[in-house]
Amino acid sequence: MPYDRWHKSHPKAGESACREHSKVPTADHEVGKRWQARWRNREGIQQTELFRTEAEARRHETKMLSGVDDGSYIDPRAGEVRVSQLAPTWLKGHEHKNPRTYRRHKERVQLHIIPTAVGKMRVKDMKPSSLLNWLHDRRRLLESSTLRLVFDNLRAIFDLAVDDSLIPKNPCLAKSVQDAKPKRGDGGRTELTLSWEDAEKIRAELPDRYKALVDCGRGLGLRQGEISALSPEDIDWTHPDGPMVHVQRQVVHDGSFLAYALPKGGDDDDPKDRWVELTNDVAIPLREHMEKYPPVEVTRPWGHKGGAPVTVQLIFYTREKTAIQSNWFNSYRWKPALAAVGLIKPLDLDAKGRRWEKSRDKMMHALPHLYASMMINGGVDVYTLADRLGHADPAFTLRKYVHRVVGPGPRSASRCGAPTRGPPDTCTGRLVQRLCKMIFRRSISAGRKGCREVPEHLKALGSRDTKPLLHPRAPTTATPAGTRIRQALRFPGRPGERGTAQVSDRRPCRTVRWCPSAG
Repeated sequence: MPYDRWHKSHPKAGESACREHSKVPTADHEVGKRWQARWRNREGIQQTELFRTEAEARRHETKMLSGVDDGSYIDPRAGEVRVSQLAPTWLKGHEHKNPRTYRRHKERVQLHIIPTAVGKMRVKDMKPSSLLNWLHDRRRLLESSTLRLVFDNLRAIFDLAVDDSLIPKNPCLAKSVQDAKPKRGDGGRTELTLSWEDAEKIRAELPDRYKALVDCGRGLGLRQGEISALSPEDIDWTHPDGPMVHVQRQVVHDGSFLAYALPKGGDDDDPKDRWVELTNDVAIPLREHMEKYPPVEVTRPWGHKGGAPVTVQLIFYTREKTAIQSNWFNSYRWKPALAAVGLIKPLDLDAKGRRWEKSRDKMMHALPHLYASMMINGGVDVYTLADRLGHADPAFTLRKYVHRVVGPGPRSASRCGAPTRGPPDTCTGRLVQRLCKMIFRRSISAGRKGCREVPEHLKALGSRDTKPLLHPRAPTTATPAGTRIRQALRFPGRPGERGTAQVSDRRPCRTVRWCPSAG
């Protein structure tokens, strides 16, 4: 029941009433708001709040009592804390994680949240309209990708406020704010931003010491930092499944300082290292590069600027024999090559600031997208592809990395190590490729039992140059030795004709035996 602050509930005899309300006034008569809502919180401590009308006080009191009863009670005074006071608390919870990531969080919060109007507001006063004004103001200063990261930090700060029962819900999750917030980049676009032919032209424009970077990006699916940290010790040329590359480190930026670190997302519990097969189309230019530019030892700290020094023999390095700084390489090597082949337009080269038009989707990270699209086009399953790219979720690989391949897809896919697709009504993958080649060779001998006329699609496949087949997975996920696979195939040459293929995975190579069946 709301309490009337202006009038006494139990007046004494003989006290005079006020003319306006005909009630005995208190010392607070007509001072401040008249009605006071009263309730007790979960700890039994009385709480109060003032309102102008009795109806408003009654509604608030009922709401507070209901929240205490059902466990959803939030102290209205708890939201008095300002966003600028809550942000440092959220940052402290990330100090134990990657120090480079923590430093980026801290810079974004201190530059774009705390000094702004949002940072000066109380948490409970934050409305979706306030966030919309903040987004409009920040868009004038920040790129969409950077603003998205700042917004994610702000959303996480309000998540902490909800968890601490300071506010009932996160204002960043309001529909109007979600519609206006910066969206992710065009990772899910349909078309490739760099085709195989574009990569060839870019490779031709790069200096000799950097040409093989393109081969590693499009032929191994490595990120830019992983290519920069590639070492001869990471390549197993004598692996039973063929040459393999062990991706186990990358070159990262700690501010303007370069350091070695685990691959993206890796930590002490899960380093996120992986194995990728090395095809001849990557191995040959890589060998030629190492012959012309022998690997050198480069010492950098591990993890961050103050980490322990680690010495790695690098395949790719600068003229000064240091690790490649990605910002320098992108600005003074990659973008000039893009402009030389007509993929971007140069701006005023004499002016300060940006010298080239925006080309975020055509940087080196477009090469793993090309690799992924070629592999899928060549018949590699998405789970194997996700393993090669270091993705935990195959759905993410399909959603963001796979695009439509236009042009000589099968030829380019074979250069990435992807199998050539077999006939549509047979089994797929490398087994079909090898079977069809073997059948073609055996069928050209006239008079042999089981021979027949070879269909046109088998002739075209069997006439290609034979290349050694490599296992598509890392050795830890390889098919156990001695496994027998029996696969019945039906060919369109003669209706009803069947045969059986027996495949053995005994090392060092596979063997396939074709047995035509009678009738």
